[in-house]
Amino acid sequence: MKRAQLRRQHPDESNDDVQALLAAWLRDRPDAPHGDYPGQPSARVIGLADSS
Repeated sequence: MKRAQLRRQHPDESNDDVQALLAAWLRDRPDAPHGDYPGQPSARVIGLADSS
């Protein structure tokens, strides 16, 4: 949903640019600077699932 919002806000940006905007938003979310849950942030890195 955030990607769609960014696409609407930046209609002239390429897919790669929108992906970079999304990645930046995920790293520094103003409404949840420490994530969605109180406590110590996780050190895990969650990537895309392998579809093969």
